[in-house]
Amino acid sequence: MPNITHVILSQGYEIVRDRVAIILTDEIERQAILSYDAYLDLVEVKVEQSNPVDKIEIPTINVSFASNSFSNKNAGGSEDGLITIYVDVYTSAKTSLSLVPGDKIASIRCQKLLGLCRYILSDPIYKTLGLLAPSISRVYSGEINIKQVAPDDAINQTMGRYTFYVLCNESNKLIVPNLIAGYQTTVNLDNTTLGYFYEGS
Repeated sequence: MPNITHVILSQGYEIVRDRVAIILTDEIERQAILSYDAYLDLVEVKVEQSNPVDKIEIPTINVSFASNSFSNKNAGGSEDGLITIYVDVYTSAKTSLSLVPGDKIASIRCQKLLGLCRYILSDPIYKTLGLLAPSISRVYSGEINIKQVAPDDAINQTMGRYTFYVLCNESNKLIVPNLIAGYQTTVNLDNTTLGYFYEGS
């Protein structure tokens, strides 16, 4: 006979994954406006897109949950989870009219977007991802890695990964972390065959 009499709500790592995607969507849109960088206007942020990113969708940022390592369990059902989030960046480019190689352009764009993601998520304003303490106690960066461009790829697709860590308390109590005032946003969520797609507004 079951003993849990309430609905089990979203886990901390699900909330964290979605918050990362929302934050990146909002901030990259703002950077496009502030910097007048038309390329940033093209960026799409998606969640858990497991299928390979098609070249027509690029530039794309895919946010996915990688792992959660638990520790410090207590009798009340609370424990700390070290959440690993992957922020994968996909870019592509053709050789320019001035004969700048497409692989070079794609790599530079990829590195720029990875740096942008790292800066945004490492900014002190997002030290709890906009969630009320003590749900998140720490966030920090891991590695940035670049996948080499395939030499026979005419589109010159490049992929890079930024690894982001979040130390989050997971509790079996009916507590859902609330957003800090001013961190709300409106996001349209479309569920496609390729995963979630965030579009800020």
